[in-house]
Amino acid sequence: MPAAHVSPPLTAAHAITVVKRLPLPELRKFKQQFAEWEGQQHQQPNEEKFLLACIQENSRLPADKQRRFNRLRRKRQAETLTKIEEAELQFLWRQVEQINVTRLEALTKLAQKRGIEIRALMDELGLSERPHHAV
Repeated sequence: MPAAHVSPPLTAAHAITVVKRLPLPELRKFKQQFAEWEGQQHQQPNEEKFLLACIQENSRLPADKQRRFNRLRRKRQAETLTKIEEAELQFLWRQVEQINVTRLEALTKLAQKRGIEIRALMDELGLSERPHHAV
C-alpha cells in the first residue's frame, strides 16, 4: 500500500518566498485577491454580530406587548375575550409569527456560517423553548 503524502505545514516565511518569485503582473493579481480575501475576513465578525443582534431582537415581543399578549391568552383560555380583544390577540399572534420567521432566518444563516445545527446554536445562545413567552 503506498504511503500517503503529507505536506509540511505552511508558514509565513514559505508564503513570502513563493510570493517574491511571482512575476509583476501575477504579484498585482495576488495583492488584489489577498486584499479582497482580507476584507471578507474583517466583514465576517460584523456579519455575525448583526445576526446575533437580529436573533436577540426577535426572540421576544417588547415587554409591554408580551404582558398584553399573555393577558389576552389567559382571557381566551377563560373564554372571557371580547371581539375587540380577539382581534388584538390575532394581531399580536401575527407579530409573534413574523418575529419568529425573522429570528429563524438569522439563526439559519448563523448556524450555516458556524457549520452547526440550528438546535445546537439555539442551545449555545440560551434560546431554549420558553412556554411562558410568545416566542
